[in-house]
Amino acid sequence: MTVSWYLSSRGRRTTEDYEWKTLGGPPVSALRIIDDGFDGIPLNKLVDEEKPGLVLLTDGSGRTVLLVTGLMAAARPADFRGRAIRTLLLGVARPEDDLGPLVKVAARALRGTLEDDLPISYGSVATGGFTLDPAAWTAFLAGAEQPADTTSPENRPRLDPDTAEWRDRVADELLQRHAEGGITRSRNQVVLLRTRLPSRPVIYRLKIWRCLSDVAETSLSRDEPTVNPINGLVRDAAGSAVRALDGLRRHVFFTGSFVAVLAAAILIIVNAGQDPDPKPPDATPATPKPSPTTAFAWASPGTWAFTAPAVEPADPAPGTEFEATWLVVNTGTTEWRNHQLVMSAQTKPNSPAPCATEPSVAIPPLRPGAVHLVSVKGRAPKAAGEKCTSVWRLEDNEHRSLPTFASQPRLLMSITAAG
Repeated sequence: MTVSWYLSSRGRRTTEDYEWKTLGGPPVSALRIIDDGFDGIPLNKLVDEEKPGLVLLTDGSGRTVLLVTGLMAAARPADFRGRAIRTLLLGVARPEDDLGPLVKVAARALRGTLEDDLPISYGSVATGGFTLDPAAWTAFLAGAEQPADTTSPENRPRLDPDTAEWRDRVADELLQRHAEGGITRSRNQVVLLRTRLPSRPVIYRLKIWRCLSDVAETSLSRDEPTVNPINGLVRDAAGSAVRALDGLRRHVFFTGSFVAVLAAAILIIVNAGQDPDPKPPDATPATPKPSPTTAFAWASPGTWAFTAPAVEPADPAPGTEFEATWLVVNTGTTEWRNHQLVMSAQTKPNSPAPCATEPSVAIPPLRPGAVHLVSVKGRAPKAAGEKCTSVWRLEDNEHRSLPTFASQPRLLMSITAAG
């Protein structure tokens, strides 16, 4: 075995956490591989580690990386609290290695038949730990996987819906592309991505050969007409946030210019563009600004967009901790570096007290068109029916506030703890 294989999981005990163990092959740093990612995006930002997904890519040096996420062993193990124990599988091949095992595992993952062959066993809650069986894994990798359809696949990138039918089709195309030497010849390309995270513009920018994503209800073409590109961007970003936060119980309704997210005892209201103290419009028409010279026609220099937040747990008791998460989009024309979301002081008379949350949260470097999930931890009001309000702004590395897209000035979040 020359491909390096690593598996991440955890034992059942309360003191255990997820860790990487080797299944064989030359040693590599699994965490470094994931952090290096592709085109400046860590792999755990391309695929959700807790949901079924995978990424297969080649880098500029000819190294091929496969990461499969959201796996669950055949025994369906659970931790001390009864939560499902997930597994990540990482394979790394050097230019001289046979890519057949990586492609076989990717195809099995797409077809949903990989989990039963994971070489892992778990101890009891009392003993904890998990063990791997490298010999069983070597036996599993022996022999090539054959495509059911040997039609030569097209070389152009394609975005398909993440359904069982499309996963089977893409598995066949992947096996056939490997048989024709197409993956071996690839350099610096995401060959395959099954994901819930990136939005459609990010997917297109990466020029992924085959992408399976819930942003596509039908097979999509890059030439798909778009009436309003920025609306499409934010719509896709919102869809990505909903899929990435699957499991946060919420109901969404729209009233005027507000987006309300209801989650049992938590009510979150997001100001979608109106200032609390609106001023009459200036009678003098604004001077038109020249269109920015950028690859993204919807971009506006120095701006950002956001989606409605979601809260976990959905029904926190008064005085208990919660985590609010939303997705931000760099709709500007330059990369963000050392940016952060900062909670602003309340200035309006009779405003509810500020929410007990972190005062700021850092955002990693984010290129134009890229999205990032932002989470803020806080504590619900202590008394039933008590309200709190958090107003957030985005600051650059010089502590200047950036306007949201289309002059939306700020994100207003009001939380009511119900009895």
